[in-house]
Amino acid sequence: MPINEMFHPVDREKSLHEIEKTFNGAPSKGFQNRLRRKDGSYIWLEWTTTPSSDESYFYASAKDISKRIATEEKLRSVIEDLETAQKIARLGYWIRDLQTDMNIWSDQVYRIYGKDPQQFTPTQQAVEDLFHPDDLQYVKLSVEKQFRENDFVTFEHRIITDKGEVKWLMERSHLIRDDQNRPVEMKGTVQDITETKQKEKELKISNERFEIAIKASNELIWDWDIETDKVNRSAGYEKFFGHDFSETEGSEGPWLKIIHPDDRESVKESLNSLLTDPDRKLNTHDYRVIRADGEIAHVTDRAFVIRDENGNPVRMVGAVLDVTKSKNLLERIRKQNKALKEITWMQSHTVRAPLSRILSIAELLKNGEVSNEEYEILFESVVTSAAELDEMVREVAAKTESLNRRDNGV
Repeated sequence: MPINEMFHPVDREKSLHEIEKTFNGAPSKGFQNRLRRKDGSYIWLEWTTTPSSDESYFYASAKDISKRIATEEKLRSVIEDLETAQKIARLGYWIRDLQTDMNIWSDQVYRIYGKDPQQFTPTQQAVEDLFHPDDLQYVKLSVEKQFRENDFVTFEHRIITDKGEVKWLMERSHLIRDDQNRPVEMKGTVQDITETKQKEKELKISNERFEIAIKASNELIWDWDIETDKVNRSAGYEKFFGHDFSETEGSEGPWLKIIHPDDRESVKESLNSLLTDPDRKLNTHDYRVIRADGEIAHVTDRAFVIRDENGNPVRMVGAVLDVTKSKNLLERIRKQNKALKEITWMQSHTVRAPLSRILSIAELLKNGEVSNEEYEILFESVVTSAAELDEMVREVAAKTESLNRRDNGV
C-alpha cells in the first residue's frame, strides 16, 4: 500500500511536500503527521528522514507520539479554560524579579491596566506611575509590611488608565525567599473589582436611604429564617418597645410574648394561615403589644413569605409599623363626633321647644290680644322658657369647652 494512502486527509498535502523536500536533498527532523491504522483509527508520528547519496530513495524513521499529542491537547484545553476563567473573573497573574525590579505580566494583567504588551514595559516605576495618587503610599506600606512581617499580603487600591478611567484592583502577593531567607521574587494575582466596588457603593447608598426612610416612618424591619427559626430585627425595636430583643428565636420568641393576650391567638392563626397556603405571599395584621413600661401600643404588621420551588416557606420578611398615635387620634375623633352629634341634637331639638314658645308669646304680645290675667301667665312662661334655653346654652358651651380641652391634650 502506498504510504500516501495512509496519510490523514488534513495532513496529506504537507506530508507529500515533506517527502519532496527530502528527495531534493533536504533531511527532515521533527515532522509530525497522522497515519491511518488497519482498524481505521489514526496515530501521530514524528519523523526523521535522510536522503540516499544518489537521492534515488531516502531513509525514514518514526516514533509514535500519540500519547504526547493527547497530553498536549489536554494541556492546551486546560490553559484555554484557565485563560477564559481569568477573563471572566478579570484576574491576571504577575511575577516581579527583585534583583532587576522587572515585572512579568500575563495577558489579562495587560488588559486590566489597559496596556499593549508590545508597547509597555512593566518596570516597577512604570507600574507605580499608574497607581492612584491617593493610594500609592498605602500600597508601598502594604509591600513593606509584607517584607517585614508576612510573606503573604492582600490589599486593594485604585489605578488610573491612559483613558482616565479609575479602576479598583485587588492584589494578592507572595514573597519568595532564598536559602538565606533573602527576598528574591514576588508572585501574585491582580483582579479587577471595579464593578464590585460600584455595587458596594450603590448598596451602601441604598442602605443609608433605607435606614433614613425607616427612621422617618416609624417602621421596624424583621427577617425570619424559617428553616433555622432565627429572626433578625432592626435596631429600633428596643427603642420603640423597651424590651430586649437580643434573643433570635422566631415562632415562640420574645416578640410573641409581648403581644397583648387578647390578640395573641389571632396573630398565631393569621401567621399559620399565611404559611400553610402555598398561593399566598402577603399578609397584613393589626394587633396590640405591651411595652416595657406597661403601655399598650397598636401596630400594623405586614409580612412577605418566600417559598422554595415546591411552595414550602423558607423565609419571611416583614415590617412592623407603630400606629398607636393614629389609633389614639381616631379614638379622639370618634368621641368628638359623638359629642358633636349630641350638641347638634340639642340645638336642633331641645333648644327649639323653649325658643318656639318664646317666639309665639312674643307674637301674641305684639298684637295686643291678651288680657291682664293672660299677660301674667304668658310672662311667667317666657321667664321659664328663657331659663330652660339658658340652661341648654350652658350645657352646649360646657360640651364645646370639653372638646377644646381634649384637643389641647388637657
